Amino acid sequence: MQNNNLNNENPTDANNVLAPVALTRDALISICERAIVDVAKWRNRDSPSSQEKTGMLWALLKANCQFEILFEKDGLCTDEQTIWIRVWSPKFHHFDWDGFDLNNKETMEDETFYLPTIARLDMVNGSDWY
Repeated sequence: MQNNNLNNENPTDANNVLAPVALTRDALISICERAIVDVAKWRNRDSPSSQEKTGMLWALLKANCQFEILFEKDGLCTDEQTIWIRVWSPKFHHFDWDGFDLNNKETMEDETFYLPTIARLDMVNGSDWY
């Protein structure tokens, strides 16, 4: 199942995988905030990158960029452990040369991010989730 939730205001149906949590913009922002952990708790060579990407996702969601939760798309599927999110935003060249329409994702670039689910965060109890 693919769910194109681009208006950002309607909860995404997570196929009961993440129920009862609706993956709204506010829920994702909250998960981002909870997923940032103190550097002293990092335990994996990829922890710095995952923390940076979480911060970038948080900023794009707070900036009201369009997003969709990925289910079975490009081999990425939101499940019990990981939420896959595609976000669209204008980049440098869109302002200087190409132009863009905030209501048309085809005129912007997309980037894919991942977040831990609330269950995964609960399991690590404030430690590194990567």
